[in-house]
Amino acid sequence: MSMCSPDDVRIHSNPSCITDLEISTIITSSENYIKRKAKSTDSTNADLIEAVIHHAAAIVLKRAHLKGEYANSIETPGSKITFDVNKQIQIQESERDYFLAQYSVSNPSYSSPSYHSGFDCTHGGR
Repeated sequence: MSMCSPDDVRIHSNPSCITDLEISTIITSSENYIKRKAKSTDSTNADLIEAVIHHAAAIVLKRAHLKGEYANSIETPGSKITFDVNKQIQIQESERDYFLAQYSVSNPSYSSPSYHSGFDCTHGGR
């Protein structure tokens, strides 16, 4: 069972040129990436689910931009609308990183400094 649905991703990125099937494939890839980054197999942790959603949304934005859906600006008589897709991608990636950090706070073995440096904190540093 997937950690999220295409609808969850479309809340953050909803291009018309990307199908739900493509988003489902992106979600599967995103789940694998996030679980690998978090060194976890947990599919029910809320922080990891949010990280997957935002990672998938960033990929969907990138793919839609490559397909030409998101122009940098649209000019109409009397107005110019700008859309910085790269900024939107960065926002999604920042959100992904935030939720991965939240996961690390609740799961210290994920990124504890003592875990990475080899310091044995279970014996008072002896």
